[in-house]
Amino acid sequence: MKHRHEVTLQQLLDARTAGIAIATSDPGDRALLGQRYEEAVEAYGKQENPSKTHRAKQGYALAMLGRNDEAIELLNRDNVGTHHEALAVLAWALWHGGEAATSRHPHRESCKDLLLQVQAHPEPSAVACRILLKLWFSVGIGGRPEQEAERAVRLHPQHGHFVVVLARERRMAGRADAQTLELLIPFLDARIAGILEEAFQTSLHLGRQDVLKEVLSRLRASSAGTCGHASERRELDKLVAYSELALARGGDATAAPRGWELIAPLIPTASQEESQRHERGLDTCRLAICLAAEMKDEAAIQSAVSALVRAIAARQQRGGGTGRGRGCWRRRAMPGVELVPGGSAQSTRSRTQRASASASAGMTSARRLPSAL
Repeated sequence: MKHRHEVTLQQLLDARTAGIAIATSDPGDRALLGQRYEEAVEAYGKQENPSKTHRAKQGYALAMLGRNDEAIELLNRDNVGTHHEALAVLAWALWHGGEAATSRHPHRESCKDLLLQVQAHPEPSAVACRILLKLWFSVGIGGRPEQEAERAVRLHPQHGHFVVVLARERRMAGRADAQTLELLIPFLDARIAGILEEAFQTSLHLGRQDVLKEVLSRLRASSAGTCGHASERRELDKLVAYSELALARGGDATAAPRGWELIAPLIPTASQEESQRHERGLDTCRLAICLAAEMKDEAAIQSAVSALVRAIAARQQRGGGTGRGRGCWRRRAMPGVELVPGGSAQSTRSRTQRASASASAGMTSARRLPSAL
């Protein structure tokens, strides 16, 4: 069957990137141009004997909806074209479709090659930048993505996701600065994973109590309003409690009791099974000790220390060590809290946390592309 006057995926993306109109009578093409991907998939799916061109466009739309298993059945290196966004989307679909991503991912090298081509583009789209940054470490591009995040912020200043990455990279390198904090502040009320965490961490490092209090007020509201999983509420309560500790060390006499009210219910009980159930029990106990010390409450200190000893013993029985290793629990832990009460909160150096993600209702799933971009 002869397919006449077909517009390729590359032509559609070129037109959309340039902001120019393109003549097409295909309803799927019009939907794809308008980023209405459900509609595009449905329209392309009605084609009888679809051509390679139609398969590529339908595969792209499926990937943008997070339907990666279906997408990689249609979208491939032969029909994807050379537009940088299409290459990025193919990398995303390959990484998340089919076999689960592991250290021996069958498409690791292919994804890396695709993303290196995306990186070489002078002005990648917001979607392409997002994919590149999200898969940076997974595919092994190498180095830190700070420069890539800087470029993404410059090209797409309206997208706070890139500001979060930039703030995290600068903070982890010990270079948190006022300029980065000013970039974060306009997005404090946006539903962006990590935005409150990075604003909190950066303002803490810079000693910006004004911003810290703004972040804390939002975290308190999010914690009070969270009605989802208990784990989400627990994450938020921990971050608010940690924020209260920072304020307490800054001289706020009312902060430590507020933090203790939040953290006390999360302290693992004497039951070993309870200690095992909480991956972050050790950090919870450490945080509780610091808050109790700020309150100068001997009973609370004794309770928290006893819980820490039990949690360490339970972990050692499971072969997990004392909690200073590099296991999964540490990667997901709350910001590190010094065991010496009254230590400087600004000396904290921690990995990016997932707590503020819980405050971002309606977050995109890990496998779904940020099609709103």
